[in-house]
Amino acid sequence: MASPLITTKLLPPWAHRPAIPRPHLVARLRAGLDGPLTLLCAPAGFGKTALVLQALAEQGLPVAWLSLEPDDSDVTRFAHYLLAALVRAAPELAPTLDPLVQSNLLDLPAALAMLVNLLSERNAGLVLVLEDYHTLEASAVDQALTWLLEHQPLALRLIISSREDPPLPLARLRARGQLTELRGADLRFAPVEAGALIQHLTGLPLSATQAEALVARTEGWAAGLQLASLAATAGDTVATLHRRAANWYAAAIATNGEALLAPALHHALEGQDFEHAAERIEHYGAALNGQGEQARMARWLTRLPAALFARRPQLCLRHAWLLTLTG
Repeated sequence: MASPLITTKLLPPWAHRPAIPRPHLVARLRAGLDGPLTLLCAPAGFGKTALVLQALAEQGLPVAWLSLEPDDSDVTRFAHYLLAALVRAAPELAPTLDPLVQSNLLDLPAALAMLVNLLSERNAGLVLVLEDYHTLEASAVDQALTWLLEHQPLALRLIISSREDPPLPLARLRARGQLTELRGADLRFAPVEAGALIQHLTGLPLSATQAEALVARTEGWAAGLQLASLAATAGDTVATLHRRAANWYAAAIATNGEALLAPALHHALEGQDFEHAAERIEHYGAALNGQGEQARMARWLTRLPAALFARRPQLCLRHAWLLTLTG
């Protein structure tokens, strides 16, 4: 190929294996390896990569890992990296696949057809992990993977992690019982897990009540729990933790979509960061009204101090429009 491969894209981040076992989720993910596709779909910070690493550890299966990024939307580049990842995991495939990896004229559909034929003769299992699939914007890659799923050899198992549903035939696979899914609701930490994580990170034990309160405040979000550990070690207040979480969610809206607005506002209000909450309502109010979120908007607005409306005319307009819509 024209430019050298970046080998770190083909390396699982084993050094970041999680300290807190999550056996119920590991069991679900490992059970998914009996089917063609396992999808982990959740916003950033929910521990998707950590869970995949935990589930694949000590499984005895070779793992082809590919960490995706926007540049991999180029179908030829994607094909080179995909085949290189498979060769790295299963060197016995090299005699057939290496010439393709080195070619500047690699055709992804043809390469996948050759790969399917090659793996159809293989008895041992092979796991392919595509991490951060949401970074791609390539219909040609989506179409090629759809074809692969429709002709998938028994030896190949596919795991995709993404912040949004990939444009693949998920409904058809789901109807056939060929799709294992773990989503944000599944990945949220339970109070027992949250307490164990905080104690591991800070050395501070939590009571059951404290752990339940912490999960309620962070919604079981792994990254939020880590922020909580930083807050505990730094002596930060709960309000500071909420504000950090609110800022993180707000920053992630640009890449993850407006679904993160609700947790951003929840944490801003809990942290009494009313100015930022007002700014986000002003900015996203029209979109929320268009999505039928008037009741939620009303709850948020009632939590803002009256003095805030006096100096924010845009906020008053949002409130007035909401009152008009709701009568």
